[in-house]
Amino acid sequence: MYKYNPQSFHASLIKNGLLYNNNVYQSNLLLRSYIKSQSFIEAHKLLHLLPHPNLVSYNTILSGFFKSSLLLSQALNFFDSIPQKNCQSWNIVISGFAQHQRLQQALTHFIKMCRCSIKPDNYTYSIVLPCCDFEFGKQVHAEVVKVFNLSDEFLGTNLLRMYSGPGEMDSAKKVFDEMPRRDLVTWNALIFCYSKCGMGHVGVELFRQMGIEGVISDGYTYAIVLNEFASRSQVFGGNASAFIDFTMWDLLGLLYYAVLLPQLCCCLRRCLTQMLFLGHQLFLDSDIVGV
Repeated sequence: MYKYNPQSFHASLIKNGLLYNNNVYQSNLLLRSYIKSQSFIEAHKLLHLLPHPNLVSYNTILSGFFKSSLLLSQALNFFDSIPQKNCQSWNIVISGFAQHQRLQQALTHFIKMCRCSIKPDNYTYSIVLPCCDFEFGKQVHAEVVKVFNLSDEFLGTNLLRMYSGPGEMDSAKKVFDEMPRRDLVTWNALIFCYSKCGMGHVGVELFRQMGIEGVISDGYTYAIVLNEFASRSQVFGGNASAFIDFTMWDLLGLLYYAVLLPQLCCCLRRCLTQMLFLGHQLFLDSDIVGV
């Protein structure tokens, strides 16, 4: 009833004396209910009836507006009407424009935010970086270094993605190396970036490094690596040099996902199967013995 019938929830709050009596928490729950059902007119009416709406009240309605590309102008008007904005208010606007591919508007509001008394947080920089071209991205990076370190994995990952866009993989790798903590998403992002930039062999080496550091790969990791193998002529030709130093667990994972990916050539599956059953590397002058 809460999700699908905000009017009933509204009536229940009034009946029990929980609305309009300085109970901002309950009022904000009702606002959220109206927004989820896209009842923006009712949400507006409720906001004006609240004796003491807070920033959560305003931000709840603002975030609802930005969920639809048809309401962006209303969202911006509502944002301008907020009497006192906070960092979350600006983040909602910037991320809203970014999600709807209005990148220039996202950057414009980021610049406006930087010029006012409210300072961007790490989430602000994370959502702005995918909107940046290379030159502006470097300026954002410089600001990040001044204010934060790269302990935020989400921020660091978006930063290395920004550098990979124009093929600046040395800079992307430098960001990666400077991150004190790297989660699986970060590893996958860098491996994919190497593959996208035509440096898949470096991504394969990074995949091996993951195993050495005890980072467990997922299906996305294997999909990237398998795609790299499948795109290389030496795999189709039966050359197994790419598999040197792979652990048995790596090969098990690769074989599992090879079965799931029909575009992977049969010779790769046959190669991996033989290596698994024999239990050791079957290499002689970079050729597989017995194939």
